[in-house]
Amino acid sequence: MPVYNQAGMTVAMVSLIALFSKGVDEPGKEAGTKRRLPENRRFREVHHNIPEYVDSAISWYGEVEEVIETANGVRLRLEQVPAKYVHQPVATKYSQGRFIAEALFEPDSAVTEIDAIVAVHGSITGSETRPLGDNEYVYPVVRAVKIEAIPRSERIRGIQQEEEVETY
Repeated sequence: MPVYNQAGMTVAMVSLIALFSKGVDEPGKEAGTKRRLPENRRFREVHHNIPEYVDSAISWYGEVEEVIETANGVRLRLEQVPAKYVHQPVATKYSQGRFIAEALFEPDSAVTEIDAIVAVHGSITGSETRPLGDNEYVYPVVRAVKIEAIPRSERIRGIQQEEEVETY
């Protein structure tokens, strides 16, 4: 029977995420030579075949659309935001889909604001089918180890710079 920590992660899952975030010494190379393991799973890649990626470590950005309080923490329904659009001056509505992040801990209040942009770090635990408009949508479900809010000041910095530039 697996042993779970406070965040609901097994020891193996925590080890995988630690390796992913810190890198490991590559066999046959000088000690201290690090490589990333494994490369972060892209949203589109996972969404097309969720069962193949169960227990894979991910780091995705998303815009909070719904917050559901649970007995053990919180569930966030997020619209995925590609990393290159996170720091754009205005919310770019380009997305590859939606996902659900389960946090078995009490996240920072900035994370649970509707329309907040957050970074979710964790692992894929499966999928959940829920209605989206008139259709059924399959959401990848992520067991979050860490959820960080992207500060609004960073997201609007581009607008402030544009206003200061004079055009001739």
